[in-house]
Amino acid sequence: MGTSAKRLDEVHYEVALTLTVKAEVEGRPLFLVEVTYGGVFQLRHIPEQDTEPLLFVACPNILYPYVREIVSDASTRAGFQPVILAPVHFEALYLQQRAQAEQAPAVTTPQ
Repeated sequence: MGTSAKRLDEVHYEVALTLTVKAEVEGRPLFLVEVTYGGVFQLRHIPEQDTEPLLFVACPNILYPYVREIVSDASTRAGFQPVILAPVHFEALYLQQRAQAEQAPAVTTPQ
């Protein structure tokens, strides 16, 4: 699962949630569902330091139920049991990614 955000103009952002679901039986692929679902969000009067958490926590929380439905519907229409994805705690994922980014060693260029 991945989330991306792109600024479109002064107040509009495009947020995309990408999810891949792969099912295998005895090491053989059964099906693969890849979904990228996006939305355009308008953020006004939001302090700059609060923009990133909104884009990577609140916006994916809005998009995720639709992605869950798409995956479930696609698997059912293909003749398989519905795939019911578990809820995702996007705030915990965001904080984990931030912590990992802060722990990554800084890359310096030799002079």
